Amino acid sequence: MKKTIVWTFVGVLFCVYVGYAFSQTLADIYIQANKPLVSSTELASTPAATPEATETVSHNNITPTPEAIETESPEAVLPALPACESTDVPGIRHIVLDEGARSLHLPETDSLEVNEQVRNIVFTRAAEHTDGLFFASRYSLYRYNDQLVGFAFTFTACDADSSLTETKVLMTYDLLGGRAVAPDELFAPAFDFAAATAAVLDAVHTVDFTSLVFDTAQAVFLSNNEDGTCDEVMVPLSAYGDNWQADAYLLRYYGHEESSPSDEPAAPSGEGKYLAITFDDGPESTHTARLLDGLAEHDAKATFFVLGHRLGKTADLIERMVNEGHSVGSHTYSHVNLTAVAKETIAYQLDETNMLLKNITGQEVLLLRPPYGNRNAQVAEMAAERGMSLILWSVDPQDWKMRDARQTADHIIARAKDGEIILLHDIYASSVDGALLAVKELTAQGYTFVTVDELLDMNGGRVTGGIYRTGKGTVSK
Repeated sequence: MKKTIVWTFVGVLFCVYVGYAFSQTLADIYIQANKPLVSSTELASTPAATPEATETVSHNNITPTPEAIETESPEAVLPALPACESTDVPGIRHIVLDEGARSLHLPETDSLEVNEQVRNIVFTRAAEHTDGLFFASRYSLYRYNDQLVGFAFTFTACDADSSLTETKVLMTYDLLGGRAVAPDELFAPAFDFAAATAAVLDAVHTVDFTSLVFDTAQAVFLSNNEDGTCDEVMVPLSAYGDNWQADAYLLRYYGHEESSPSDEPAAPSGEGKYLAITFDDGPESTHTARLLDGLAEHDAKATFFVLGHRLGKTADLIERMVNEGHSVGSHTYSHVNLTAVAKETIAYQLDETNMLLKNITGQEVLLLRPPYGNRNAQVAEMAAERGMSLILWSVDPQDWKMRDARQTADHIIARAKDGEIILLHDIYASSVDGALLAVKELTAQGYTFVTVDELLDMNGGRVTGGIYRTGKGTVSK
């Protein structure tokens, strides 16, 4: 009898233990199966991009939420995959989002728009394989210069039927403009780059000419195979001769056309030796901060014409500029040619940037530098409606092109006269170095660096809707 009771009691305990263990196993499976790839903390640490209606090229209008990219098979084991090549270059960071059977490696740049597009590509591909055994993304970096970079994405997936697939996507981005760059933008107009590429490659290649990446030596295309796979094929840039025009692309978007303001020095008038040094296309976290340090050492003031799409991560720099006595103006939201877009786009480019700046500084934005110096009656009228004036320049060392600090400084020093407005860009280390060299030497010569506002106030004050080439030049409307 006692033995029966003991064994009955042991049996009950055993059943309770088994039931508990089974319930815990089910709970663990449920939790793992429904665990999102990107945690809310990780997602919060990645800033969302600000929509840009005219310049951003989006590959998918919907960014899949992390909940849509689930680890369906926690037991799956990722195969050995090559690590991404080092991206230890300024402005590019390597992000790893590994969770269960999902391994996403993707680049992060200083451009919120480009980051949004990259996430669209990677997350969309991952969402297409949520029922598979595993999914992985890898990429290689192709860098032409600070503005033009390319990413060659490779996506590897093993679906529920155990079939293994690998797909590739090539994308080239303009980090300053926050946009994807199409292949035909990089070649001379009317040049048949597809025919030229095919002439270099073996006849067996079926090349996709809708996308490419490149560095300073070669262009890379995708060649489609009969089995649905694709390979990367390389073509030396020398094969295109003068028809390869990536530099012309940069000149078109970041240089200055022949119609831009003259670089002839303005004739001095009145007493004093005052200069306005201005910086376009920033802020840039490292270079702009160093520039502000250098200007403070010489008690020099500057005017910064900033891009709206950069303000998400640089509000602290804008606040510092204002607190240290500098002026901040608009260079539009994404560096578009205001004379080549619709009125609605002009309004967006001005209003969005002005709103972002006012939210940071609490001040109205009164100065506009139109990209490339391009303006027409409509641009001037819309600026005037917003209480703004157009600020051009009289000294342009083309620092964006030379990338030489000493040459930049020498150009400025040779043309320094009372009332000049100097054009520079605080997104290049060489420009910052050249600017500080010029400031130091010209200060020693008795010049004082003031803001554009101060320079105009010395000469009758700013006129709403006016267009200024120098602080002492004729105001046109």
